[in-house]
Amino acid sequence: MRFGYLHSFVTTLVKTRQSSKHFCTFYCNVKTKAVPAVDLFFNKRVQTTLQPFCRVKTRYSFITRSKKTFTLSVNNLPKISDKPQNDNLYKGPEWDSTVGKAVRLAQLEYPECIILTRVGSFWELYFEQATRIAPLLDIKLTKKKFGQEYMPFAGFPLQHLDRYLTTLVNDHGFAVAICEEFLNDNNDEKIKFKRRVTRIITPGTLIDESFLQQDKNNFLLAISLDEKTNHVGLAWIDITTGQFFMAMCGLGSLSDDLARIRPSEIVLSEQFKVNKEHLIWQQLTHEKYAFAYESIKSFDATIPQPWQSDLQYKGGIEEVFSGVEIQASAALHRYISKNLIERFPKIQLPIRINPENTMIIDETALRSLEVITSIRNNSKKGSLVHAIERTKTKSGARALDQWLRFPTTSLSEINKRLSIVEYFYHNTHLTSDIRQILQEVDDAQRTSQKISFDYCGPDDFIKLKRTFEAMGMIKMRLQEELKLTSSSSLEALVERLQSQGDIIQIITEAIDEDALLRNKEIPVKSGLAIDDINSEIEGVATEFSSNEDKGVELDNKGKNKNFNKKRKDKRNTIKKDDKKSADINFEEVQDLIKADNWIIKKSFSDEIMSLHNQLEALYFDMIKLRKRWQTELKSPSLELRSHPSFGFIVVVKRKNNCNLEQALNATRIQHFKSKKWFIVQTWTHLGGKIEGIKSKIRGTELNSFQIIRNKISDNWNVTIRNTTVIDEIDIASSLAALAREQNFVRPIMNNSNIHKIVGGRHPIVESGLQMKERPFTKNDCCVGDKERVLLLTGILCQSPNMGGKSTFLRQNAIISILAQIGSFVPADYAEIGIVDRIFSRVGASDNLYGDQSTFMVEMIETANILKHATSKSFVIMDEIGRGTAILDGIAISYATLHQLHYVNKCRTLFATHFHELANMTNHFEHVAYYCTDIKEIENGSFHYLHKVRRGVNQNSAAIKTARLAGMPNSVLDVAKNTLRSLRLYNKFVDLDANIIRNFNLIES
Repeated sequence: MRFGYLHSFVTTLVKTRQSSKHFCTFYCNVKTKAVPAVDLFFNKRVQTTLQPFCRVKTRYSFITRSKKTFTLSVNNLPKISDKPQNDNLYKGPEWDSTVGKAVRLAQLEYPECIILTRVGSFWELYFEQATRIAPLLDIKLTKKKFGQEYMPFAGFPLQHLDRYLTTLVNDHGFAVAICEEFLNDNNDEKIKFKRRVTRIITPGTLIDESFLQQDKNNFLLAISLDEKTNHVGLAWIDITTGQFFMAMCGLGSLSDDLARIRPSEIVLSEQFKVNKEHLIWQQLTHEKYAFAYESIKSFDATIPQPWQSDLQYKGGIEEVFSGVEIQASAALHRYISKNLIERFPKIQLPIRINPENTMIIDETALRSLEVITSIRNNSKKGSLVHAIERTKTKSGARALDQWLRFPTTSLSEINKRLSIVEYFYHNTHLTSDIRQILQEVDDAQRTSQKISFDYCGPDDFIKLKRTFEAMGMIKMRLQEELKLTSSSSLEALVERLQSQGDIIQIITEAIDEDALLRNKEIPVKSGLAIDDINSEIEGVATEFSSNEDKGVELDNKGKNKNFNKKRKDKRNTIKKDDKKSADINFEEVQDLIKADNWIIKKSFSDEIMSLHNQLEALYFDMIKLRKRWQTELKSPSLELRSHPSFGFIVVVKRKNNCNLEQALNATRIQHFKSKKWFIVQTWTHLGGKIEGIKSKIRGTELNSFQIIRNKISDNWNVTIRNTTVIDEIDIASSLAALAREQNFVRPIMNNSNIHKIVGGRHPIVESGLQMKERPFTKNDCCVGDKERVLLLTGILCQSPNMGGKSTFLRQNAIISILAQIGSFVPADYAEIGIVDRIFSRVGASDNLYGDQSTFMVEMIETANILKHATSKSFVIMDEIGRGTAILDGIAISYATLHQLHYVNKCRTLFATHFHELANMTNHFEHVAYYCTDIKEIENGSFHYLHKVRRGVNQNSAAIKTARLAGMPNSVLDVAKNTLRSLRLYNKFVDLDANIIRNFNLIES
């Protein structure tokens, strides 16, 4: 039975009675507030009474009328915790466990995090978090005993960490604290391992996790708000590459900037965590973001000190960035420091995104034009970036993604990019060679950042070396071509590419690539000192200790040499009949050295060379010793082995009659069916020397890795500048390859308001039709100074392969975007004036969560266009006013056209089914009328022409489309009769000339 909690810090006498059969008196120290659980062997419910009594210090007596006395030592009672008792985390027997205490302390320090604790070869969840998280991860929830209580517990193997981090971090947006396990160096403590949180993993602070998307940036964004002016400061960084940006915007346009940045995580001031009614939340609910919060003090108005040395600007940092931007960067620095704990990323010089130098594509336009993701399934497939991406490198793909989100408005920058693309376009052999070499270029941005974090291994060094070699080849090939055909833009780009031969040299001299191929699992990982790596090795070796009937040979990393059965050499086991002379000893020694798989070449330093020479000498001694014993004891099967539990042992077959105890003064330790194990001091002494030298070589290898890492880290800025150049070359060559493949042309760019496209095509639709072996119908578009607004009437259908009206609108907006990233465009001819903003009001959607109907969303988007469009903007609008009554819709459509024509004066493509608007706007000076048609066949069928022509189409072909969709004939007949009646009796549907004349008088 278990007594309840007492509320006194004095010793208490507890009397228990039941049916006068049993009487029990015991004394209990209740300083812990809990009487210990004691089984008094009662079968029925027992009532208790409490009364104060004197303090008992040493023993407690249990007396019953059955005349049996029980004594219980004070040490067997629950221990008194030194933690306060006012919080649930402080209660319970888990505080007396090493693991339980470490978990509870981590939960106290990081209350917002899921604590993953390493215990041996598992990551484990405990207590309330195990109950909550186990179902999400689909792992078994069980219990673990702490003291006398069983508490919730769950876990999974080490190798599955990335798999479950994907679920926790990417899918659910949790912050995960990694509580690592370390050997305890303090010999005075009895604890073998200590545990502490080494890193907090959140969606925005990923480093090298396998689920990190390689073709997209992983941005962490901080937002600072000036409540007086509603100015918003934005600072965002990709920790994996060090790319750092800042910008300032208004509170009303924050959602548009977030759509372009697409952060994985947003850091806000903690004041917004409490105040969910703040206006900022109206801008943050459009997408599903992961949020984190920092104190108000973190948003300090000073640039973080660790960044000061890297951010050198003429006139000071305050001259370049606003106060709110610097505040956001301060919070960003604080959050990164808190989560990465022991490390901080290297950062690039921050780039300020200036609206004056960037084409602004708002959230609606990004979605409707499918620039980054497809509308249908929100995936990359079916988007513009998917249609044009031909890059060979991962960093090039990320750079192209950024170019599409932030097209430039700098005419000189655009023409420079176009000139480089044109150079590759005309030099096909050069393009082919460069793209071939680019396949050898690794993601140097993320690899070098990993190395600076110490999250690296020898493989990363080799990848970086090959990348630098490929960069040198690219520079050499381009210089050769430039001697034949000059290009000032490309020459300036190539000159920025710097040689990194010193890093190539040190990696070549240090790393043995052949050994690396043989062994790709050498751990060179951050947070692990030499002792930590050795502890991992011990753990691996222990796994093989239960293999009793086989001696286990271990290499220098503690791995079973016999585990891979394909290995024919047994390293320390050399059969006598395979050797014909002593001359083979040298070959055996070389085989042993080779089997050790040392990653650092012995020629890298005098110290390593000396250690390897000593190891070779000891291997000679070992082989001689084994052969001498095999000969003297007439035991050709005698083997010298290393065992994780017994150390260095001598193994002979059981049927061998040699008496090792007498001949070698050996001690027998194991006796199996086929073999006997002995310990011989001579071999133990020699084996100890061998392991001592191996341990020193491991230490020098770790030091050598650190030397290489420091060299790469010191040259990080050069690496980043070179990768930026390679990204531009990759994008330019890929756009040239795309232009040849899809027959794109170089656009003529200028600062006018012209948009003249001959034979324009929609790149996304065209690529889809090509897969079906169907042609795309080209269309011309000329909109600008004289005809600023194109009013497009015609076929109802908006599907790209139906009437073609919506496709026509979108393709012209997309052509402008492509031109301003420096790409050739899908057309026969293109002359385009610089566009400052792209606006799109195409397609129907609602926002039920925000209590907004389809028509309300349409009006909000229209209002945004009318408020912000300038004479340099490009606007596409489709079906304004269709979500309401006909006359109301016509009125709103007309008013919108009137505003765009007379006030905004921007280039506009305006599609509508209200063909009455053609008559209503015939007095607009800068409006032109275009339409789409169908072609009817004698048998009553028809097909869409997809061709845009001048004129007005009075028929939307709605009933014909309904027939094509499979509408029942009876419904179609009713629709025809109804339409005929409406046209006959309802004159308001077709506004005649008198009505138009009266309308114009009212307007004037």
